[in-house]
Amino acid sequence: GMPDWWEVLHGFNQRDPDDAHQDKDNDGFTNLEEFLADTNPSDPSSYPPPVSKFKLIQVKPRPVYFRLKSVNKFGEKYKFTLKDIRDGRDYYCEIGDAIGEHKIVAYEEKYEWVEDPRVGKRRKDISTLKLDRDGRITILTVSSDRVQGELLAELVFTIRDTNHKVSVDTEIQLLDNIYKVIDITMDSVILLDESLNKKTTVRTSGAISTAFEDTEPSETESELSTETGTTSDLNLE
Repeated sequence: GMPDWWEVLHGFNQRDPDDAHQDKDNDGFTNLEEFLADTNPSDPSSYPPPVSKFKLIQVKPRPVYFRLKSVNKFGEKYKFTLKDIRDGRDYYCEIGDAIGEHKIVAYEEKYEWVEDPRVGKRRKDISTLKLDRDGRITILTVSSDRVQGELLAELVFTIRDTNHKVSVDTEIQLLDNIYKVIDITMDSVILLDESLNKKTTVRTSGAISTAFEDTEPSETESELSTETGTTSDLNLE
């Protein structure tokens, strides 16, 4: 909690345990949060980093509507058949071709041995095709719905209850601060405050950790963190 000397300094009642959860200056941060951030709980222009009020609601892959239907080799060249699952249309292409917003950039031929109850072991084609969309790589696997692609996240800024749907390189303004999304995983978003050279990791568990940009975030969960649920029906398109 807050030490007595700090409560006296800012006019709080040392015997009132509830004042830690109150917000004296109505800036959206509790008195305890202001103490932990070494800001002034009586001045609404003095507040902790706004990013500490972010909650990560959900992370989902960006929808990819192409599937790698088949691969054929003609001499030294590969020809690919891609299917658009929205309308069933087939596209015939090769390395370097553009399909919508994607460009085909690489193909890797590979196989694995699998057990087949009818014939025993057989060789399965798990070759992959890489598509580039503005520097974001999507990987398709032949004859499969398996897709590895760009991740999108939904964050909520709890002070103003505003939703932010983001991808890597998205910039977000919170109050007077600007944060840039530098990485997204299935359970976290890393944001960089370039003015302070600090990065903050916001996790689906509600934990928030901060570190200077050239160091790793602390494994200790922030005292400001709270549990938050996830939803499965958000459309991040």
